[in-house]
Amino acid sequence: MFWLWLYVAAFFVWLTFRVVWFDAHWFLALLDDNALFGFAPLPFLLAYALWQREYALTLALLIPCFAFIKMYGARFLPRRRARRPRAAFRVTSFNMHYQNWDHDAFVRALETAQPDLVGLQEVSAANRALIETRLAKQFPYCVYQPIVETHAVALLSRYPLDEIEFLTPTVERGLRATAHLPDGALTVLVVHLAPPNMLTYPLAEFTTLARARFETRRAETAMLRALGVATPAPAVLLGDCNLSDTSKTYQTLASAWRDTFRERGWGLGLTLKIFLPFPLLRYDYIWHNAALGAANFHIGADGGSDHLPVSAALYFA
Repeated sequence: MFWLWLYVAAFFVWLTFRVVWFDAHWFLALLDDNALFGFAPLPFLLAYALWQREYALTLALLIPCFAFIKMYGARFLPRRRARRPRAAFRVTSFNMHYQNWDHDAFVRALETAQPDLVGLQEVSAANRALIETRLAKQFPYCVYQPIVETHAVALLSRYPLDEIEFLTPTVERGLRATAHLPDGALTVLVVHLAPPNMLTYPLAEFTTLARARFETRRAETAMLRALGVATPAPAVLLGDCNLSDTSKTYQTLASAWRDTFRERGWGLGLTLKIFLPFPLLRYDYIWHNAALGAANFHIGADGGSDHLPVSAALYFA
């Protein structure tokens, strides 16, 4: 039973650090971003403690149980039915992966979603050629950020785009544009925030990279929050934010933007696959401001990427 008690003690220490410091240090931010993995063994440990009639341990395991309910419980409650909008438009955010060679799956994913606007991340030169070849009729208006290293972001639209701006240098991969929909103008931001890809580098560089990545993401989310506060007109933010909704950076964004999944989704909303054929984290978001309402939210089918596309129907409030 030693390891079970150690799990409870480690969980209590993490919760204490979270309350006192949250993600003030990079290693705490890393733990908060991956909090869901800490809950994964909980059902098995609880069942084992009950089977062994270890009632003291069972009571101790209620600490992480209550923490899970606090962090994730509201996502499993029934959603209030959205009012039927007079006219809605559909948006999709999709990290298509810069080495996505399953072109048919990518095109099929967008055809299934039938969006009016698409925010894409990890658009490589090959991906751009695919879009311009097979999706030109569906999305006659496109904006591509100049490629940074191997990939960048892009915005595809059925409607005219203008007032185009790239968000560099604060957001290395990000753009902003105005889409002219039938019901009015819409500000659209597409972003791909600093990735937590430290394990793809030599282990000796992990600490330095982790600290740099989290500091960059703090600056990026602070800028996006400021843009949200300064944009009272209808606006939507589409992105692979590379953060979980148990993080401080999520709270920074949520203080100025509304998370469409939290409004209209259900469950854990996982979108990122890590070494497995099913998703384990929620990194992909559709945010909107108070000038828009959300009618629904949907996680799409596999589009040949390690991410799943997310779509939502929004309307002018």
